[in-house]
Amino acid sequence: MVGIHAMREWRCWRESLRCAPPFSPTVRKKNCNKTISVFVKMKNTKMKLSLPKLTVLLLLIAHAFHVEAQISSVRPSFEIDEPTVSTTFFIWYAENGGQLSGPWIPLEGRENWTGTPEWWKTQIKQVMMANIDIILVHLMHQTDERRLTLFQALYELRLEGYEVPKVAPYLDPLITWGQGNGLDMANVQDKDAFVDQYIRFYNLYFEKNPDEFAEDYLAKMDGKLILDTWHTFVTVNNIDQLTRADVENRLAAAFPDRPLFQNGVYMLTTALNNPIISFADERIVKFEVNEYYREFEFNGITTATLKGGYWDQNIRTPGDFLPRNGGANYKQAWQELSSAVDRIYVESWNEYDEGTGIYAADTMGPFIAPSNISGNTDVWSETNDPYEYIRTTAKYRADFNELPALDARIISFNLPDTVIAGENYDIEFLVQNNGNESWTGSAGFKFGIQSSTTNLNDVFDFVDDQDINNEVDIYEGIFRGRPVQFNINLLIPEDADSTFNVVFSMFKNENFFGADISHNFHVQKTTTSINGHQAAKEILFYPNPVKTSIFLELPKGNMRWEIFDGIGKNVQSGQISNSEPINVSSLKKGIYYLRLTGYNNYEFNRVFKFIKN
Repeated sequence: MVGIHAMREWRCWRESLRCAPPFSPTVRKKNCNKTISVFVKMKNTKMKLSLPKLTVLLLLIAHAFHVEAQISSVRPSFEIDEPTVSTTFFIWYAENGGQLSGPWIPLEGRENWTGTPEWWKTQIKQVMMANIDIILVHLMHQTDERRLTLFQALYELRLEGYEVPKVAPYLDPLITWGQGNGLDMANVQDKDAFVDQYIRFYNLYFEKNPDEFAEDYLAKMDGKLILDTWHTFVTVNNIDQLTRADVENRLAAAFPDRPLFQNGVYMLTTALNNPIISFADERIVKFEVNEYYREFEFNGITTATLKGGYWDQNIRTPGDFLPRNGGANYKQAWQELSSAVDRIYVESWNEYDEGTGIYAADTMGPFIAPSNISGNTDVWSETNDPYEYIRTTAKYRADFNELPALDARIISFNLPDTVIAGENYDIEFLVQNNGNESWTGSAGFKFGIQSSTTNLNDVFDFVDDQDINNEVDIYEGIFRGRPVQFNINLLIPEDADSTFNVVFSMFKNENFFGADISHNFHVQKTTTSINGHQAAKEILFYPNPVKTSIFLELPKGNMRWEIFDGIGKNVQSGQISNSEPINVSSLKKGIYYLRLTGYNNYEFNRVFKFIKN
């Protein structure tokens, strides 16, 4: 009998509601017209690959591939009437720098706020656990290096299958130019300097997010880039002379090859301190008052700003104090939401020295600096829950948004088209939670067979609450936007029909939900295998990343090759003899895939992922 691994065919597939390719399974998803692309996964910089013996079947030659999900966003743009929740993200943190005197020590310790990509991933996951849609990333030129590490963390999570929050720049004119030393919008060069801050933000973002779906994760409203700007009244003179065209034309000129930047901008700014940007689309009460809840209506849009607390008396005297009272005041703020509210802004995710953040914190009590002589004290959580404000945000945000409690999409899988009767097949599915309710195995969340046209046993794989990779012990479930892998062992019956259909989907207990996959299996009843020629013992592929030429070290002979871009378009092809280089100098920067499809008269199929610099 032929081994299971030799029989697997790992599918590279793309889902579209309008037109699914004929070679792919049918992926069914209501109200979804987005695109998902899955590509071959190769991680090594200089890859050393041993080629197995070819297995020749009567009617099939199958090859094994590992697939990596690079996916477009579920919602590339928010609509003007869509309720969203945003928060402000400060990025100046390092182990020994960037605010050190806050009253609420992080759960992992302030010294572990390192500003590295791995640390940012924990912050992003907490934001996702809180069910927040958009992070408004603090923009000041002094912190570009740490902004890059945040963007890298977002990219790496996306490659793992996360639907990360969208990002938008939050320009801070006061810190950027200083009070009294600011810009004059009557001058062209100062208009350039103002818009250059946004341009720099996007250049840094694309530097760390080079893939074709990067624009999906930039925050947009009705297809227009969201820009946010804090106080201009103390730093920018003649702000009324900065026009929408001034901003949009400069962005369009800076990114001529990106259609998104030709669509215009959606401008956010402050609410209570005039003068403001004259073409603002929304005004938000942000770092302007010390209140738990404040609504503001402008341009037909009502925004609500929520604050967990405020306590800056470790750094200022006398300073201000807005107690948390164990989280009760924050809950009350959410309960005050009126039906008129269109957008919610959680004022601060991680502002530290002023004590306004809602990140996971140590509940043992506040840090009170020796210089703090206020006599005040406070309680983070009345239930000693480090995630007090994250859970509150997630709970009430679910009531505010228009998303279902249960939803899912299937990102990648390795379903074989042809199978052998009597054989077992290990099939892996990567599934993303798209609903408000977190998934746990103890709550009955599982993946498996919804229906089949042949006699298959009921096969399910539950969410593994003990798997450290799922981090259920940390986040108490698979939150919205997070992927989880399921493993299904499928035994093909000896009496299976020559072709049978199976539908796979997510379940909560016995009720299925979300996207499903309808797949036809073609059954091979009898097989014969012979030893094929070992085409090559080793292939060396280098360098990676590459600037001009790819080198392949292989035995003497001819080999066919093709290069595909990130959306599957064939951009180069040819034939190589011995160890000739492949010139890729004409390719644009980005991620590509080199496919080798034949060696002399023997068939095999290998794919290398590489980065073109």
